[in-house]
Amino acid sequence: MNTPFSIFLVPVVFSLAAYIQTASTSIAGGDSGELVAEGCTLGTSHPPGYPLYTIIVYVVASFGKKFATDYSPAYLVNISSCVFGSVASGLISLSVFHFNDEAIFCGHNEIQNKSRKESNQGLRSALQKFSRCSSAISSGLMCSFSPLMWQYNISAEVFALHNLFVASIVYALTQFCVRPDPVPTSAAGALLCGLALTNQHTSVLLVLPISVWVVFKTSMVFKPKLLMKTTISFIAGLSPYTVLPLFALKYPHAGSWGNMTTFSGFFHHLLRRDYGTLQLYSGKNVGSEGVLERTLRWMNDLLNEQLCHPLLGGFLLIGIASVMNPKIQGTLKKKNSKPKNGIKANYINHAAEAKLLIEAQRMIIISLFFYLVVF
Repeated sequence: MNTPFSIFLVPVVFSLAAYIQTASTSIAGGDSGELVAEGCTLGTSHPPGYPLYTIIVYVVASFGKKFATDYSPAYLVNISSCVFGSVASGLISLSVFHFNDEAIFCGHNEIQNKSRKESNQGLRSALQKFSRCSSAISSGLMCSFSPLMWQYNISAEVFALHNLFVASIVYALTQFCVRPDPVPTSAAGALLCGLALTNQHTSVLLVLPISVWVVFKTSMVFKPKLLMKTTISFIAGLSPYTVLPLFALKYPHAGSWGNMTTFSGFFHHLLRRDYGTLQLYSGKNVGSEGVLERTLRWMNDLLNEQLCHPLLGGFLLIGIASVMNPKIQGTLKKKNSKPKNGIKANYINHAAEAKLLIEAQRMIIISLFFYLVVF
């Protein structure tokens, strides 16, 4: 079994086993009842409609009617959330594993030198590999077993699928950095971004900064074929929204939200105008906390509830500071300098991949700050 697959599999297996044992046996509360009911009847959920989740619920419920008749549709949809959440944890681990690729950050020459001094470097190499693998796996597991993630990964909510899309986009970002051909990864990433937006509009807080960076790094606006393929992939990702009017026409029923049969009704629902476009809830924000207070409360919850210990927050800050430190680029150039004859191309590739991976990590951090300011 190769190492990357193992890195992916370990958190998936452990988290899925725990999730299934603790999954809600019926409707857990919140929006679960509405989402399951509208999914089973192909109706329209509350704004913005969640068409992709509606389709998934219908497929899961239909599967249960034929092959798992002993279980309720609600329980089976809860189990699907368990699967989404556990796969997300595996992708997070895999992304961390790729972000810490020693072959890229140390440079090809150092890898060759290590092979020549294997007797002296064997223990160090083993420790580095153990550190890389353990940090990757622990990152996925910490995400899986944070209280908030665990809560939503065992019930019929859109958040587990949202976590899967976020993790998938981050993983696609790592592949964009290490693969020489940007077309497949750009197209796949665009498809994931489109699908993510059919599940949770808040995905735009990750999609927008990363998309701008990818467009800039690929000079996509000057490459018509790449721009066309990426745009088509993104639009294909948004295509589940087209089923809302179709379902409303074919399966009208009480309890289904809005009027999807007209353009005005469709866009009213899509833009969440019942709540207020770009707002989480209807009503005025009078007396609500400002950006600073909201950020401090978020940090307090992250450190004391989700990470369970403030000390881990210190490691988080160290990681952010080290990635954002501009001196790391100079260090990379120094490590990848003076290539020997015959391996110059490898040096150039390793240096370019390392630079992209660092910039990608910075974009993820920028996306986090963008989320805190906007959301």
